This record gives sequence, C-alpha cells and structure tokens, in this order.
Amino acid sequence: MIAGDVAGFANGANLAKAGRIVINIHDNLGSYNNFRALLDGKWLRFTNDKGLAFIYNFDEKCPRGPHTLEISARDEAGNVSQKIFTFTR
Repeated sequence: MIAGDVAGFANGANLAKAGRIVINIHDNLGSYNNFRALLDGKWLRFTNDKGLAFIYNFDEKCPRGPHTLEISARDEAGNVSQKIFTFTR
C-alpha cells in the first residue's frame, strides 16, 4: 500500500541532493482515510497532491545527517500499512 517515489529513494538512500520526498499510497479499493509520517519520532507534515501523492519539501525539520522516516496509512476497511525508511540528508 505504501511506496516511496523519489529518484534514488530507497531504504538507506542518500538524499543530500534531493529537495523533497514523495510518498504514493496505493490501495486496491483506491481509498484511505489516514496518513501519518514521523521523522526521527516526531510528526512531520506532508502536503497532499489531490489525493495522489504526499509530498514533504525539505526544511529545517530535516537537517543534514541520518534520519528514520516512519510512514503509516489506514484504508477505509481499517487495515494499516506501515513502512520504515532510513536515509541520509
């Protein structure tokens, strides 16, 4: 249900040259009701592109160095999908 969609964005990626993170949520029914992102254990605001993608543009909340990004999404049926990514900025 959750997929990272940034060029070179995979677990352990170096995002020093990236300007943002884009997360796409996929569900076989196409509907979800909750998205949550935690960066190093703290809530992180992603914007939503008309329900298609969640986007975080790097700012002061994500300084240079190693990070852990935890993403969770819940669909209309109550099923929860969670992924944890590590990356360096």
